[in-house]
Amino acid sequence: MHRRTLLGTLAAGCGSALAGCGGSAVTGEVVANETPLSLTHEYAVQGTPSGTRLVVDVTAENDGTDRITTEGRVPELACTFLDDDGEQLYRSGLEPRDPIGVGATSAFEFALSTSVSEAERYELTATWTED
Repeated sequence: MHRRTLLGTLAAGCGSALAGCGGSAVTGEVVANETPLSLTHEYAVQGTPSGTRLVVDVTAENDGTDRITTEGRVPELACTFLDDDGEQLYRSGLEPRDPIGVGATSAFEFALSTSVSEAERYELTATWTED
């Protein structure tokens, strides 16, 4: 049992170390934002025991004058992963779990676990949705 755990940990570590060595870079940008959230983002390619995944970490800061609540009108952050032809590989959307005060931040994570080698770009959007 301990041997499997050790081998899995080593595989994940080696995968993480080698994951970005292929020379492929992913680009990303915020393509639409109708909310008072200021978005910063970065990505990482991670090796896991089951393969490789692309993870986009987003920090959203409330630059508005009002607190953002989780009831009624709520921001939805979405990440769309695209291939080199601009075709959508995967799209995921998240809403804040907790209110975001003025000047406060909230973290969001989007992951692509399939077609990682095909991903060339990701696009982020922040839109209002009615809860």
